[in-house]
Amino acid sequence: MDAGSSSNILTWKDRLQIAIDAAQGLECLHYGCKPPIIHRDVKLTNILLNENVQAKLSDFALSRTFPSNDDTHILTVVAGTPGYLDPDVGVVLLEIISCRPVYSSRERERIHISRWVSPMLAEGDIYGIVDPRLERHFNTNTVWKAVEIVWQQRLLEQGRAIKLS
Repeated sequence: MDAGSSSNILTWKDRLQIAIDAAQGLECLHYGCKPPIIHRDVKLTNILLNENVQAKLSDFALSRTFPSNDDTHILTVVAGTPGYLDPDVGVVLLEIISCRPVYSSRERERIHISRWVSPMLAEGDIYGIVDPRLERHFNTNTVWKAVEIVWQQRLLEQGRAIKLS
């Protein structure tokens, strides 16, 4: 996500499509590959865009495959980038929405993006969450739905091991 000139700012529609493309890529890895592949380092810098602004997953250095005949696999070794660990897709979606880094510094404290967004969600302030450079050129319903997906995923993933069917 470019924080540069206004001509380089991705529209809300583009951002939404990037999130969809990345999610479809992960779905393909998890359910379309034999054996299934777990990426283990999903973050914004590992989602590349082609000339048509289509998202492509990259950097499979930490990825793992699992036999598809087992129902469950538990990963006991932590891998990936701090700040993106479970549920990393939700963190990426918050970055896409807000164009903020995973961690921002305020005085001596590092604030995680999910902690930054929580008070605004409690107040119903969707405009405070969305990248201000979009100048309110976005559909608030789709932003709320995206944020709802983030929070549903966070609730589902808390304390749960990765399960593959």
